[in-house]
Amino acid sequence: QAFITDCLGHATARINNALETRVWRSQDTKLSSTSATAKPFRKNPQISHAPRPETLALCFVPTTVPMAPGLKRFTDVAGDGTPRLDDAAGEELVCVERAASVALGSRAPEPPGTLFITTRRVIWLSEAEKGRGYAVGFLDITLHAVSRDPEAYPSPCLYTQIEAEADSDEEDGDLDSEADSDSQLPKISEMRIILADAAQLDSLFDAFCHCAELNPDPTAGK
Repeated sequence: QAFITDCLGHATARINNALETRVWRSQDTKLSSTSATAKPFRKNPQISHAPRPETLALCFVPTTVPMAPGLKRFTDVAGDGTPRLDDAAGEELVCVERAASVALGSRAPEPPGTLFITTRRVIWLSEAEKGRGYAVGFLDITLHAVSRDPEAYPSPCLYTQIEAEADSDEEDGDLDSEADSDSQLPKISEMRIILADAAQLDSLFDAFCHCAELNPDPTAGK
């Protein structure tokens, strides 16, 4: 028991003096920083032993929660069929496009759904399959352009390039038959948005430009 008490005392001292970890921004990753500090114990001259194990407490104070880049599954839908927005972060709806399809990578377009453009994200929800949806943040969209060249793609669309996982081995947007699985979605580097009315592509492009300006690259100029 004395040996365990002595070890615990040394461990408490080390934690109080040295427990702080940080992960700083690199060229390939978004900023993520987490700090942890130990809650110190007040010494009582009348107590000659270390505190009992159940009194040892750590207070972890996260400063930024790291987020993986890329396309993600989206299921946070309200009862009226619209996506729930992050009101705390000031997210607002910019525009809605009905009968919009998305083509992920080199796969065929999804059946038509509804496209929601917010000040922070692009969200697509399927009409044919309730609960099926995708979302990508504007910070992860590295390029967007209107494509009307039938040699590039059969249908007029808004072409986007997405920041994929750093260790992704995907090439040219090719994915296997499980491309919509949670493990495959972050590997998708291309997404095309096909509208029922191709004449609305220019308006959609303008909305993308506006939202891109609202989400500047935090690493630019560093």
